[in-house]
Amino acid sequence: MKKIIYILVLIIAGTNVIAQNCVTCNNNTISNNGSALGSNNEATGTNSIALGKNNQSLGANSFSSGYHSIANG
Repeated sequence: MKKIIYILVLIIAGTNVIAQNCVTCNNNTISNNGSALGSNNEATGTNSIALGKNNQSLGANSFSSGYHSIANG
């Protein structure tokens, strides 16, 4: 029974995460399937992620986090 509940929770959580592009949109700029969490972030690279404040993820599949970080690729 525990396994069934665990599997259902994973399916529901996975569905919700996939459907979101911008978790918190406080002056965030996103495009090309990018995701942003925080404020004043820019995730414009394909499948890029920006977390925190004033971060830029500009390259494809890039990840930036913290404060004022830049990821070009």
